[in-house]
Amino acid sequence: MSRAVPGVGGEAMTDDEFEKLKQEMERVADYLQKSKEDLPPEAQEMVDDNFWELIDKEKP
Repeated sequence: MSRAVPGVGGEAMTDDEFEKLKQEMERVADYLQKSKEDLPPEAQEMVDDNFWELIDKEKP
């Protein structure tokens, strides 16, 4: 089975390609979360507010 990616032209992804992309996106999100921990508390709050808006995801 393959998946079309909304807003992206070209061929649809296979399930394996989709899973790899999803894992890479999760890895990047983890990296950004860890990088944020090095910031002062006020900056961490700003990152939280903007980050979740940008990826249109509920806060954990």
